[in-house]
Amino acid sequence: MECRLEHMGLAAKNTTDLARWYQEVLGWELLWITDETPPAYFLKEPGGMILEIIPATGGNEAIPTRSDAGWRHAALLTDDFNALYQKLSEAGVKFEPVLISGKNKVAFFRDPEGNLLHLIQRGEPLI
Repeated sequence: MECRLEHMGLAAKNTTDLARWYQEVLGWELLWITDETPPAYFLKEPGGMILEIIPATGGNEAIPTRSDAGWRHAALLTDDFNALYQKLSEAGVKFEPVLISGKNKVAFFRDPEGNLLHLIQRGEPLI
């Protein structure tokens, strides 16, 4: 028996605004909106992974760092790091300094609600 990761859930203070950002800035496809108030959104990124944005009912006021326990970031793989970095910068994304390790390039950034993401271009694929 096999299983695979179908989607990840992200609790948001404002589901509509955050879903719009993922669509407009990252170009993710809207799959479905629930009829709840506030609604939940299902978005698909170009590689096929689905992000479910659900309403947050509580919150931690502290923004976690990259090394705090728990899920910490989503890595967005690209084959043209410089072009995507430039496009996102022009859309208002603020990046941490670019990290280069061998042939890999990484740049961390946050979505409008503080969730940590990073761009990565790999010199050699993981799989």
